[in-house]
Amino acid sequence: MKRFITNEFLLQTPLARKLYHEYAEDMPIIDYHCHLPPAQIADDQRWANITQIWLYGDHYKWRAMRANGVPERFCTGNASDREKFDQWAATVPRLVKNQLYNWTHLELARYFGIDNCLLGPDTADRVWRITAESRAKELAPVKVMLHCCGAVRPLMADLIEAGLDAINPVQIAGRGMEAAGLKRDFGSGITFWGGGCDTQSVLPNAAPEDVRAHVRRQVEALAPAGGFVFQQVHNILANVPAPNIAAMFETVRDARYSPR
Repeated sequence: MKRFITNEFLLQTPLARKLYHEYAEDMPIIDYHCHLPPAQIADDQRWANITQIWLYGDHYKWRAMRANGVPERFCTGNASDREKFDQWAATVPRLVKNQLYNWTHLELARYFGIDNCLLGPDTADRVWRITAESRAKELAPVKVMLHCCGAVRPLMADLIEAGLDAINPVQIAGRGMEAAGLKRDFGSGITFWGGGCDTQSVLPNAAPEDVRAHVRRQVEALAPAGGFVFQQVHNILANVPAPNIAAMFETVRDARYSPR
């Protein structure tokens, strides 16, 4: 899909592009028109979600929603912030050629990096999630590891976009969780903290030489270019033969891989 908001948005002629990029682009904004109370901006207020920024005081948006048949409880009433956001998302597609349509997408692009979709009922979940994730990153500038024992491949791209740094334990027996595929598709964006040895079928049941071969394959798949911390998939249970445990750790030791 062609992007709606670009650096050339509304600049339809060579003269328009010249005037904007050479003269206006770097000038300070004297009066950025919005309906946020100036006192809130001066006090550097933090809002809990995008609804509070967009809909708590913007009578332009309220009028557009009312014209779209949205009940008042979703405009100025006691509906939840998410419900109000969804009603605004349902209104936006009806505002083409209205400046509210342009402003909405300019703000999503500039402040949240959302420039590859248009707000509407079918994209509301995604836009809400991304804006919420942006706030989560600001509130917690720390390294984050998710512990999940399931087949999370369908969520991996979203988890990385949300700022997740590592995933544990990497359930390699799950659907779509093959080590080579995970590394190929997501290895540049996340650290795999686990996935070194299958503790359900291989570690307790295989012969030591088979454990070695299995661990070697996992390390060879996950370790290249870093982003891998060796750990077996789950806890080592009491029924695991001691020679198998030794085989697993000796293979990792001999591999001499770097987690970075």
